[in-house]
Parts: sequence; structure tokens; C-alpha cells
Amino acid sequence: MVGDPPKEGVDLGTAIEGALDGFEGEYTVETQQAISDRPYPMARLVVTSVDAESGRTSRQLVYVFVIDKRAWSLTYVAPAERFEELLPLFEKSAASFELTG
Repeated sequence: MVGDPPKEGVDLGTAIEGALDGFEGEYTVETQQAISDRPYPMARLVVTSVDAESGRTSRQLVYVFVIDKRAWSLTYVAPAERFEELLPLFEKSAASFELTG
């Protein structure tokens, strides 16, 4: 879980850009969708990336959201060949997530 400092004008689009800036090397956004059943702006992305050093391919499930002028991202990573197997666990974990404090 990564949270950026509060910033005027932050919206879901800039939060997604910030989350994607964290990827090093080659990456592809496979899917991106807005999630409307939360009390704050939120998006779900699936990203495939290739590690520049090892050449290994991984897939990430990334949730990006904005609360009180602060962008957050919650990321789950798996080897590409295991992603579909682990996706239900990632989704269950993300569904139980609550931001408090």
C-alpha cells in the first residue's frame, strides 16, 4: 500500500498515472476500469510487466483510489503463469480492505 502526500487537484486520472510511474521497464495495462460502489473515486487495473534485470514476466492487480486529496494504490503481484490462480485470493483480500484513521 502506497499513499502519496495530500495534493490539490489530485483526481483518479492523476492517481493512476502516479501508480503506473512506479513500474520500471516494460509494462502493459491489460484492463482498467472505474469502480463505482465505493464512497471515493477508485479504479482497478491489471498490468503485465517484464523485469529489466531478470526478464521475468509478472502480472499485477492494482487498485488506485483518492481520499481527502491523497492518492493511494494497493498492489498484488504474481508470476504471470500463476496470476489467474491467485486472482481470487487477491480480490478477496482487496474486498476486505478498509482505510481507517
